[in-house]
Amino acid sequence: MKEIDVLISNIISEFEEFRTNEISKPAAQIFEDAGKIYFYETICDYFKFFEFDEYSHISKVIAELFLGKEILELKSNIIEFLWDCYLSNDFFSVSTFADIEEILEYAACY
Repeated sequence: MKEIDVLISNIISEFEEFRTNEISKPAAQIFEDAGKIYFYETICDYFKFFEFDEYSHISKVIAELFLGKEILELKSNIIEFLWDCYLSNDFFSVSTFADIEEILEYAACY
């Protein structure tokens, strides 16, 4: 299994664990967490559909951030790390894959 496949698997596992945790909460708390739920699901979808091309700029950013090195245990808390980056900038969005790539580029400098 290639490193990028392991990364994607870890992201999916992190999302599934988050989802399971959210489902067990009362409805009012789930409603309050709606933005975070949307963020986690969108980031997970981005990586599920990501086409890794070692020559593209964003692939290089992802490799720098997450592949081949252990930074802050990112291999198991990638979405959480990106959520923290997202919260640190009022202008970030996750409406498009381009928006997510902007967060990834920011995270590389975070």
